Amino acid sequence: MIICNTTLDNQGGGYLVTEGLYDNFVLELDVKIDSTLNSGIQCRSTMWEKDTVTTYVAGNASGTISENKWRSGYVWGYQVEIDPTRRAWAGGLYEPGNRGWIVNLVGEQEKQKAFKSMDWNHFKVKMDGDRIQTWVNDILIVDVIDKMSTSGFIGLQFHGASSEEQNNKKSMWKNIRIKEL
Repeated sequence: MIICNTTLDNQGGGYLVTEGLYDNFVLELDVKIDSTLNSGIQCRSTMWEKDTVTTYVAGNASGTISENKWRSGYVWGYQVEIDPTRRAWAGGLYEPGNRGWIVNLVGEQEKQKAFKSMDWNHFKVKMDGDRIQTWVNDILIVDVIDKMSTSGFIGLQFHGASSEEQNNKKSMWKNIRIKEL
């Protein structure tokens, strides 16, 4: 099991990433996360080689669009959201460091119920060519075609604590397996 523990002195968090790059695969893992945190599973990800400006869709229901500047070395790529908050967008598809939300779960009440707060949750991610699919506890959450990224590392995201409420909280990962297609 991999356990990430938040601290106030590491507010930014980070990623635990694979050494190799992956194209087409099925990734399965179990995740348990404190309800005050947020996390994600990076897939086909990379880092910007130079400072870059992109169009970004905000992580809220309004879908506010803006231009964002990303510094060299910032991670971008597909992220399967792990969201134990009331927003309940676990399994949604986000692209940090680039476009923002690709598939959020606004109005998707049945999908929003798939994640079990403060319990183990099974995530499955299938990336096959341009088709991206995600499941949370065997419920299909995302089935989309997107051509932005075809290869990259896989990473487990952890956030640092930004408040005392988030200090000393855990994200836990186990039963991680990948099958290349």
